[in-house]
Amino acid sequence: LEDELAHLGECPWEDDLQVCQSVCEHAGNVTLETVSLGKEYRERVVQYTIEEAQRGRTPNPDIMCNSRIKFGCFLEYIENAG
Repeated sequence: LEDELAHLGECPWEDDLQVCQSVCEHAGNVTLETVSLGKEYRERVVQYTIEEAQRGRTPNPDIMCNSRIKFGCFLEYIENAG
């Protein structure tokens, strides 16, 4: 919980990117490819969150991000890039 509160209202993606770059370098200069899914995030996660809140429900954007972005759009991207 302490870590979540430290980043409340922010997305520390720059820190995550640095960690990924370090891992790639440590693994022997593995090429890191970044994929922008901001549009998909807004369409599939932010819109869901707004709609659920308007219906009086408690949305869970983290779960939706995992299922719709990380294991949805991103997985589709990887499979198509094959």
